Amino acid sequence: APLPGVAVMLDSTEVPSATVYTQANGNYRFALLPAGSAAYTLTFSLEGFQTVVQENVDVRLGLNSQIDVTMALSSVEETVTVTGASPIVDVKKTGTGTNLSEEYMQSIPSARDPWVMMQQTAGLQVSQENIGGSESGQQSGFSRGGADRGSDNMWTYDGAEMTDMSATGASPMYYDFDAFEEISVSTGGNDPSVQSGGIKINFVTKRGGNEWRGSGRFYLTEGDWQSRNVGDPDTGELIGDFTAEQLIPGYIGDSINNIKDFGGELGGPLVNDRVFVWGAYGKQDIKQNVGISPDNTQLKNIHGKANFHLGDNMVANYTFLDAGKTKQGRGASSRRPPATTWNQGGNCCIHTGKVQYTIDDNNYVEALYNFNNLGFFLEPQGGRDVTVSYDLGTGIWGDSYYFYDTKRPLKNARLDANTYKAGADVDHEFKYGYSWRNAETNSISGAANSSVAFFLEGVPYAARLVGNAFDNYKNVR
Repeated sequence: APLPGVAVMLDSTEVPSATVYTQANGNYRFALLPAGSAAYTLTFSLEGFQTVVQENVDVRLGLNSQIDVTMALSSVEETVTVTGASPIVDVKKTGTGTNLSEEYMQSIPSARDPWVMMQQTAGLQVSQENIGGSESGQQSGFSRGGADRGSDNMWTYDGAEMTDMSATGASPMYYDFDAFEEISVSTGGNDPSVQSGGIKINFVTKRGGNEWRGSGRFYLTEGDWQSRNVGDPDTGELIGDFTAEQLIPGYIGDSINNIKDFGGELGGPLVNDRVFVWGAYGKQDIKQNVGISPDNTQLKNIHGKANFHLGDNMVANYTFLDAGKTKQGRGASSRRPPATTWNQGGNCCIHTGKVQYTIDDNNYVEALYNFNNLGFFLEPQGGRDVTVSYDLGTGIWGDSYYFYDTKRPLKNARLDANTYKAGADVDHEFKYGYSWRNAETNSISGAANSSVAFFLEGVPYAARLVGNAFDNYKNVR
């Protein structure tokens, strides 16, 4: 039978200790807990009954962790400790998807980026294979198949929406894999707070707690550790059982030169139970060849997070992220030699502030503001003062290429509230809120030297003047 009045105490290095009491139907709840694997301990106590301690309690992103225990009558003081990992059963969940813990992501033998992790979600199709991290510098497309459109996908980072609204469905940045505490991929059945019907990806980064802890890593992938089955990128000569007629002209296969992935993270208390900080730095240096053309990418991430427990009822959070990308040789192929490839540069700088206030055991509110200052450029290696050439017969570009420069600032604000109502047999939970988004795009693109010279099998054929294109708009909702 349900036991009302049981004292349930929560202990963790992640948050200050807290105590609630079971209601008439035996239910209890702790709201707004940070996600964590085996991060919590629950102690159930009531006079005349055994005290039960449940250790290694998981709290997963977007899920209600229901922990039920049986307390036996006892005439003497007695404690039963359960040390096994707690099962996660969310009887309220109606959607589909996958939650990936840090332990799981770090233990599987795969490349280290979110798009590879999406391949672990049932029903998702990802557009490319990432061998050894060679494609971690370029986003993969993904969908649920059927009529699903990738443009409906939604990206959130520590609860703040950050989808690139100028390339809807795309991520605005690249990631430090070791900064993640958990990744949640929701493929359907989302609540009304999700503005689209696509896939929702939510990242939860690590945070500081009452104990100082950190980690570091260095991963190295060398080109000498791979086999070659098409051609040698140093000489351009074919190897294996291929002839030039069987392959795209000039194509000898892609290959890795060298990949480095290194960084570290550290977090802990500035004031025990009150102020926690966490920071991380990560860099990836990806060097590969597309045929014999170099394609090199550098990704850099700097994270900072502070959590303030302002009394027993209020928590404030500030998160900072600077994610930068540079790339040399973007777009390289057998039909785009080095002079026509892009040098890419840019960064995504995100600031997020959040306040959570617990009114009483059954009501809480949350306010969030987020600013994302995204911008990048694509500059042809041949330069802007050289006329672009294109051979209509061979399909090969030459001399230079088109350029692109864009700024895409994004602002988000959100106010959410939650009301919990306990009933005799069932409980009810009401969620309501308001959100605001301001997305801008300011872009310019055009051909180098504002002109393209056309050839036909090497013979001059035609010329075209190309004006610059401007794209400036704002979307507010």
